[in-house]
Amino acid sequence: MDMTGICDLLQTIAVHYPSFRQHITDKSGKLHAPVAQEWYRMLGWMDTDDALRRFDEYMAQPDGNRFAPDVKWFLQQKNQILQRKSSEWQNPQYNFDRLDRHGRLTDAEGRLYAFPDRPDELYHYDTAGRILDSKNNLVR
Repeated sequence: MDMTGICDLLQTIAVHYPSFRQHITDKSGKLHAPVAQEWYRMLGWMDTDDALRRFDEYMAQPDGNRFAPDVKWFLQQKNQILQRKSSEWQNPQYNFDRLDRHGRLTDAEGRLYAFPDRPDELYHYDTAGRILDSKNNLVR
């Protein structure tokens, strides 16, 4: 998810929880940059669809949900979501050999490949089968 996705998620939460808006915006109604940056730091690995699905699950809780969800709610199933993403990396329909099962970029012979400025970067496939970095930028 990029910053636009984070802002959209925060705005969606604010639609359903109007009092949440006072915590994420300044007096002029603009989103606080530190708030968006922190949510991005915590949830940047997540797809926008996954985050909205988690929010829908929060809204559907039978016990009630008087208060807006915090970032911890979205992190509860992080391991399950990442495992699902790792299974996408191994998805045979794409038939690529560029990512190992941990999300590291490899060359055609299976040797580890890394950009010098980002040696520890992890990558993933999107739904179209393109390779993206952790910030969802297309790798070229």
